[in-house]
Amino acid sequence: MDAQTQFIVFAVGAVMVVIIAVIVILMMKNRKKGKKAYVNPDVLHVLKKHVRLRDAKFFNNVAFSDGEKTITVDHVLIGIFGVMLIDAREERGEIYGEEKDKTWTHKAGERKISFQNPLRVLEEAEQLLRKRLAANNIYGVPIERRVVFTVDSAKALGIYVPENLPYSRLKGFKALLQKKRYDTDNGVDVEKIAAIVKQD
Repeated sequence: MDAQTQFIVFAVGAVMVVIIAVIVILMMKNRKKGKKAYVNPDVLHVLKKHVRLRDAKFFNNVAFSDGEKTITVDHVLIGIFGVMLIDAREERGEIYGEEKDKTWTHKAGERKISFQNPLRVLEEAEQLLRKRLAANNIYGVPIERRVVFTVDSAKALGIYVPENLPYSRLKGFKALLQKKRYDTDNGVDVEKIAAIVKQD
């Protein structure tokens, strides 16, 4: 290999290293910020309708972090009732899981895919949110967790998860938010909590 060829190989290699380094840095920044490009339109519509005539707010793709771990929650609803952390799921097929399982299973045809138990993920997010609230001397805010499966048809999606767990299909989620408890004033300062939730 002559000197010119060696130089070309070296230059190409150096450029590739720089490109890879830039990609890795951008991925790390996006992960740190908890960015997601997608918001479920069905859940978004329900939340917009809910807050329209209420003292309530909601945010999408909210990242909670303690400096060591970051968890991004699809939707956070804040009202006079308290806070609801929402994980939106769009799977079709079958879902299997238990409350304490580390992972749940999504079966579509012959394919089986494991994913993190969304209830446990939301539980961790709640802990991080409570730390954030405590840092602002706020305690005792009611916080609940809800997994929303946006496919209403039982034929399109079979959910084999204990019925007592906090999950709903989309229709059930709409009905849930109509319950009186979500218009009950629990002394929550919506504006203050919203500002804290959105802290970077």
